[in-house]
Amino acid sequence: DTLVTKNVFNLWIDNGVTPQDERYQYIVLPNTTPEGVAARAKDSGLDILSNNDSIQAVYNPRLKLAELVYRQPSYIKTPLGIVRADHACLLLVHQTAKGLRLTASDPEDLPLKLTITVDEKPYTLDLPGGNMAGSSVSKIVQ
Repeated sequence: DTLVTKNVFNLWIDNGVTPQDERYQYIVLPNTTPEGVAARAKDSGLDILSNNDSIQAVYNPRLKLAELVYRQPSYIKTPLGIVRADHACLLLVHQTAKGLRLTASDPEDLPLKLTITVDEKPYTLDLPGGNMAGSSVSKIVQ
């Protein structure tokens, strides 16, 4: 086991002193060129499903992947079904050959029994606490 250290950078968007009811969206494009950024600006390849105080959500049709940020318990209609979360969470819903892969984490870094419901079918994910708090947990469901 060798300790590896590297420089880390900080990045932020200055939203002003006290922004209220402001909206913005962005994508991170690592390892790209100015031409690559220009091409993605014309067509991001993403469908914005929601960008409000409750849910921020995008869908990537090429990857069959919904990326969801629930700021509170709520639901959203996606191309993969109606997806409900009973707690604030970060959630990926990916259509695979074996079924839907649900991957979730708790932004509060606490242990949590999270229930995700897809088209009225509930699935439970046990999110860890302790040293593993904030880690993602995945489950493939039919």
